[in-house]
Amino acid sequence: MATDLRLVLAVSRINNDLERIGDQAVNIAQSGAHSRHPRVSLMWTCALSEVAEEMMRDSLNALVRRDVELAQKVLAMDDQVDQYRDQISGNC
Repeated sequence: MATDLRLVLAVSRINNDLERIGDQAVNIAQSGAHSRHPRVSLMWTCALSEVAEEMMRDSLNALVRRDVELAQKVLAMDDQVDQYRDQISGNC
């Protein structure tokens, strides 16, 4: 019973995080659109979106499979996303 409750709470928190991810995606896209160097921003935005998509897929798979190693891989990928974000912001 406790396992089911933890899963329900986790899914509830995931829903909030998915909303936040959507908001951040809009912010990143707007930053790239207003960049002084649109081609550079587009390149970093594409790279960022690929990594973010992989992170999303892997994080949901880690939850469903209860795969701790896959979840840790997702956490490690966050630094790469931060680097791309900073490079996009630096070109604005």
